[in-house]
Amino acid sequence: MKYLDDCLRILGAGMKETEFSPQSLSAFAKERGIEYSGVYRLVTSGGEAREIPYTGVKLAALAEMLAADCLDDGTSVRAFFKDSFTVSFSLGELRAMKKPAIIAYETRGLPLVGPTGREPLYKQFTAEEGYDAAADNSGGPLRLVFEAEGSNAPNCGRWLAAVAVGEAGDYRFEREVEDYSTGALPAPISASELPEGELLLRIYGEETRVKLRALPEIDRLADFFAARDGRCAFEGIRLRQLIEHFLPEGAAFPAQIRAVSASGFGCSVEAETVLNGVESNFQTGRRLPPLLVWGAAGSPLVGSKTSPGYNGMNDGAPLRLIVENDIRKWIKGVAEIIAE
Repeated sequence: MKYLDDCLRILGAGMKETEFSPQSLSAFAKERGIEYSGVYRLVTSGGEAREIPYTGVKLAALAEMLAADCLDDGTSVRAFFKDSFTVSFSLGELRAMKKPAIIAYETRGLPLVGPTGREPLYKQFTAEEGYDAAADNSGGPLRLVFEAEGSNAPNCGRWLAAVAVGEAGDYRFEREVEDYSTGALPAPISASELPEGELLLRIYGEETRVKLRALPEIDRLADFFAARDGRCAFEGIRLRQLIEHFLPEGAAFPAQIRAVSASGFGCSVEAETVLNGVESNFQTGRRLPPLLVWGAAGSPLVGSKTSPGYNGMNDGAPLRLIVENDIRKWIKGVAEIIAE
C-alpha cells in the first residue's frame, strides 16, 4: 500500500535533512528506544473529546537525536501539514509535557492510512486499502498527536509532511490548493437574526457585557476564510476593532487576547496577529484579520450540526473565532474574550 512509503522530511539549520517513511520511522523509533504508545485525549475545535490509543515516535527525542548541535529549551520545533497548516512548539514545551508529543504511525495495531503525493486530502480509503472504520485509523500516513498541559486546544494534526527544528527557513508543502478567494459573498445577516445573548469582554481586568445584536454596529466584515474542510464565507466583527472599541483611553493594545467558550475551551491569539492579520496560505497575497463571527455561508450560527437551520458550515453559536490557516484557533461557542 503506497501510503506506507509516504515521505516525512526532518530539516533544520546545522542538520542533515532526513526522510522517513512510516515504516522506517517505526523501525528507527524501536531501534533507538524512543517509541511511545499511549491513550491520548483529543479535543476537537467543537469541544468534543475522544480517547484514542496511538503509537509513534517521541517528537522531542527525535529532534534531539537528529540535530547536529545541543538544543536548548528555546529551540523551535515546527510541524507542517499537507493542508498548509502549521503547529509550533518550543523544545522546552515538548520536554515539559507529561505525555510526550508523538509522530503517530499506528492506532489499535493498524497503520494510519492517508493521502500521498497530490492525492485529495479527503480521499475515502476502503477496507481493501487498509482502512478500518471501527479502529478509525485515518489521518495518516503520519499524524502529530499531543496533550498540552492545561490546554483544551485541538491537539492533533493530520497528514504530517515535515518537521523543522530550529531555524529552517520557510518550508511549505508543495501542493496545489484551490483559490479560496473567488466567488460572491452572501447577503449581510440582519442583527435581528442574532441571538439575544451577550459576550463577556475582559480588558485589563475590566468587564463589559456586549449584546450580540450590538456587535454589527461596532464592526462588520464578510470574507472568505480557509480551513481543512475547505473555504467558507464568514461574517463577523474583527477582533482588533472589538478590542480597540472598548480599550480604555490611553491604554496600550493588549499583548495577548484569549477567546474562551462556555465550556472553558479556548485559545490565545498574539497581538501581532490581531493587529496585522495573517498572510493566507490559501489566498495568495492576502492578509486576513482574526474574526469573531456570527454567521457562516449566509446564515446565522446555530448551536450544533443537529440544530435547525444548520447549513453545513454554520455551527458554533453564539460566536466563533476564525484565524486564517490555523485550525487550532477556530474556536466554537465563544462566550468570553480576555485581553491583557
